[in-house]
Amino acid sequence: NLGTYEFFAHGRMVESGHPHFLPGGGVCVENDSVTAPVFYQSTYQGGVDSVLFVIQEPQYILINGGAAHLGVSFSVTFFEKRPATANCPTGDEWLDQQVVRDMLRTLWDSSMASLPVSQRLERGGWIYQDTLTGAYITAVTPVNPVDGRCGRLFEPPAQLGIPIMHVHTHPFIRNEVVPQSCWPAGATPQQPGTYNPRKYGGPSKPDIENIAQYSWPEMIADSANVYHAPSTTTLRNARGVVKSFARHKSNPSCNLF
Repeated sequence: NLGTYEFFAHGRMVESGHPHFLPGGGVCVENDSVTAPVFYQSTYQGGVDSVLFVIQEPQYILINGGAAHLGVSFSVTFFEKRPATANCPTGDEWLDQQVVRDMLRTLWDSSMASLPVSQRLERGGWIYQDTLTGAYITAVTPVNPVDGRCGRLFEPPAQLGIPIMHVHTHPFIRNEVVPQSCWPAGATPQQPGTYNPRKYGGPSKPDIENIAQYSWPEMIADSANVYHAPSTTTLRNARGVVKSFARHKSNPSCNLF
């Protein structure tokens, strides 16, 4: 019951039972059912006691001289915006939790990014929400035989709570030649594959395919930045929706990790 909340009401308005012309033109029809979306958003401080919708029934509107009855139904979603617990907030709710920054540091340190590329590992973990307290829980996925330079075990251990976000590392520097197992199709020793976070704004193509399959957002750390790819990220829109945050600041005390 603390923090800032966003309230979303998604509804459906139904017109039925009376002849009228469809919006934008058309022919006169009877006993139709024309639906239109209703969307309401509100941001407020504090907790949630109850939500009450008062809908006067019956409702009618006049369309071209005829009356149309309106039926309304709602679904309600609440999203809590948690206050920052880390120094120097970025504006990203998850990245501004100290427990998440600590997790990123742990993942990066275990990626061995200072070693030659052949010895580095992509490391991952999960952010969960406790089903009773609502607190965030982080869990680093243990090193697994499937882990490699450009991939890691993805499956979350569900018993820790509700999975909120997958987090992992890309232990490379932009334009650095990556191990051959990471090369895209068509790469050759003469034109080897390089690390290019700009292609999709931070996440790789496999990262975005995971988002599409599981609908979990991704947070990714490389040598320069942390990237937050929302659950709506696609190959087509990635460069427009992925948020990027520099790891290192002009004030070192504000470095993310």
